[in-house]
Amino acid sequence: MPLYNGNANHNILSRRRASAPFPTIFRPWRKNSAPEVEEEEVHFKEDELKKEDSPPPQRATEEPFKTLLKCTSCRKALYPPIVQCLAGHMVCRKCANDASDCADCGAKVVRVPARFAEAVAETFEVECAFRDLGCDRVLVFKQRAEHEEICPFKRVQCPEFDCDVEKPMDEILKHFRIEHQRHFVNARGASFHGDIRCDDGDIKTERKWAPTMLKLESVQYFFLEILRTPAGAWHMWLWYLGEPHEADAFSCSIAIRSKRTDEDAELKFTGAVHSIRLPPHRVVLSGRLLSYSDCTAKHFRGRNANNEHYALDYKVSVWRKSSSSSLDPQRRIVKMFRRFSVDDKASTAEDDLY
Repeated sequence: MPLYNGNANHNILSRRRASAPFPTIFRPWRKNSAPEVEEEEVHFKEDELKKEDSPPPQRATEEPFKTLLKCTSCRKALYPPIVQCLAGHMVCRKCANDASDCADCGAKVVRVPARFAEAVAETFEVECAFRDLGCDRVLVFKQRAEHEEICPFKRVQCPEFDCDVEKPMDEILKHFRIEHQRHFVNARGASFHGDIRCDDGDIKTERKWAPTMLKLESVQYFFLEILRTPAGAWHMWLWYLGEPHEADAFSCSIAIRSKRTDEDAELKFTGAVHSIRLPPHRVVLSGRLLSYSDCTAKHFRGRNANNEHYALDYKVSVWRKSSSSSLDPQRRIVKMFRRFSVDDKASTAEDDLY
């Protein structure tokens, strides 16, 4: 039996290790070598670059949707409000008011709005209703009503509430003067102090008073409108015979004064003038007007000069907005005296110090 030789076994193991290939588990890092990227990651990054360079997806045309969303009765494109029958066929509100049964299947038309169809129809682009008069605007349906209320091609309403006539802006003044020459108050200037009848019967019902026409710079016309709603709210505002951007150049003050001898009370609004293109409900919703309740009207009213009935005193004035350098004479004088009074106090204080 051969004896164990430690040196011989050590040499054998060394030869075996030298003959075996060294496994490439770790690779040496080089300073200028870039990190390797897998092939799938490279393709992924290339796809991302292609997506960024590609143009945005085009908006789907509206024609297929308009073809589907048609009234089953009149066959016209549907726009809100949209109702439907019991079988699900959609009908426009006008046809639903004319007939109670569906023209397609005969089922009963119910007053249930088709919310999804209305949401789709609100995104359709439509032409302005005054296209025949010259407006070329094309806008989203849900914005059409707001545009058409102040469209420059829309005919304006007569300042007299009881008159339903609508005419172009440059013709409404002639109509108002001819047709309502006895139904309005002519202020013949930029300010007016008058009164309106305010008996118990006027406070219990809806009431509209004749307008007061004011004139500024001989060419600018304004109308003071006064009305009481069935809910007991009183509203007073000033309409300007011109476009909304032109009305922004003016300001007004509207006030009611107490007729009671035991107090000197006044309720006043100073602010914006509204274009006559804005309907009354838009003026009221804006909040830029003089508003008060029946209780306030009763407190401020009093007997007229002849002691025949109750009346409510009011005062209105209008002026063109101006910069601080071009104030009206009265305001400039007040400002000058205030400045001098402050300077005098400052000078006396300096004299006391020395």
